[in-house]
Amino acid sequence: MLRKTAAAYLDMSEAAFEREVVSGRLPMPIFFGGKERWSREQIDVYLSNLTDGGDWRATSKLYAGSNDWRSKSPVYNPELAQPERGRRKK
Repeated sequence: MLRKTAAAYLDMSEAAFEREVVSGRLPMPIFFGGKERWSREQIDVYLSNLTDGGDWRATSKLYAGSNDWRSKSPVYNPELAQPERGRRKK
């Protein structure tokens, strides 16, 4: 696949795709037919390796130490949200 196709396959921009390749989280391309190309199968293997590590939230700064992060989120529990301040009447 060309870069554009590979990025679309992963539903990401070409720039984001390239950052993941440079970081090593996605495979490097091969030079074939005069252009850089990626193997869908190789991309799938890299993705599988990323997801085989278990729950990524366990090492995330945002979610670490919280097995039930949704219970603490005002998005999922509106009662935790700050009450709206009343508007002044003119």
